[in-house]
Amino acid sequence: MKESFRTIVNEARKAGRILVVPGAHDALSAKIIEKVGFDCLFLGGFPMVGARYGVPDIGLKGFGEIYAAVNDIVGAIHLPAFVDCDDGYGDVKNTVATLHAYERLGVSAMMFEDQKWPKRCGHMIGKNVVPTEVMEQKIRAASTERMNPDTFIFARTDSRAVYDIEEALRRAERYLRAGADGLFVEAPQSSEELARVAKAFDVPQICNPLVGGRTPILSIKELEEIGFSVAVMGLDTIMHAANATDDVFDHYDRIVDDETNSRGHSAKCHDVETHFQDVEKNDRGSEHSRNSQNCNQGDLPIAKKNQQNESGQNHADHNCVARAAFRRDNQIALIVPVSNLHPIRNLLSDFAQLRFNAARDTFDLCRELFGDLEDILTNPAGPSECG
Repeated sequence: MKESFRTIVNEARKAGRILVVPGAHDALSAKIIEKVGFDCLFLGGFPMVGARYGVPDIGLKGFGEIYAAVNDIVGAIHLPAFVDCDDGYGDVKNTVATLHAYERLGVSAMMFEDQKWPKRCGHMIGKNVVPTEVMEQKIRAASTERMNPDTFIFARTDSRAVYDIEEALRRAERYLRAGADGLFVEAPQSSEELARVAKAFDVPQICNPLVGGRTPILSIKELEEIGFSVAVMGLDTIMHAANATDDVFDHYDRIVDDETNSRGHSAKCHDVETHFQDVEKNDRGSEHSRNSQNCNQGDLPIAKKNQQNESGQNHADHNCVARAAFRRDNQIALIVPVSNLHPIRNLLSDFAQLRFNAARDTFDLCRELFGDLEDILTNPAGPSECG
């Protein structure tokens, strides 16, 4: 039987170490997280609705859509899952219904927030919060009505952005008294505020280092030293996966010229196969490291060089060429050989050492993908801001 999130976080606190919780955006990324060896994982709204539905985290998807994503992910792994439940998707009764639905899936920890629906990413402007008493009722109901006494409940407050840090701490204390097991004060805006939050309560507290967000980026060690119990890295996998996907198309650098294209369909197909054969022949005689990168500042890990299988035999040749072609601008673009793409695994293998600014370009990509829709829906007067 798998350990609960409660057991894992308590053991980490006793050992004096911070618990690093990577975020999964789909079942595949969750299985990679499990394979790498993390103790648990986080399922947040931003990555799940972005990956599954291609929309920004501004309340466009509700419990039914997000439950479907959680169900897929939890069903694929054996790790304890920590799920972001937004505001509970309604009032007190909806909060309890959400709690019970996820408990039946085997979810080990959940987080409820005091944002007013439609909610949005915690680092975006334009948030609103419900009265403290409304959130207290939800937390009290969730803590008393949970079916499994081991289910861990975090209370999140977004009131720092709406009011100030004093109000955020006041609300956090009241939510703790209402029955929350842990706290998340979203988006402190300075290192001093981070340290103040970390020292304010002797319960598990979350910090989520977010590239492009409002909170200063501290290292995992620094967060541990000032007193945080949990570092949730909720967006790193989806941002790097999005950027890696975008990067794949940058490597399609063999394009059949206009003269070849004019020969007709059969000739094009022949040329495609001929080019693939040439690519394979050249690639087998070359070093398979052209796309290998380290996770240094501004870089994204793309491939492991000369990866070995269990028998010690190099197997890069077996999957070095992606056999595909597609039409673009009336030309046929051929895929350049790419050896063993494992961007997410490489990222997570050195997770604690991740340099957060390496994801800056991926944040910009997500803004490019989601920004226009967000602006139209939420801020017709001008561009939205996240960070």
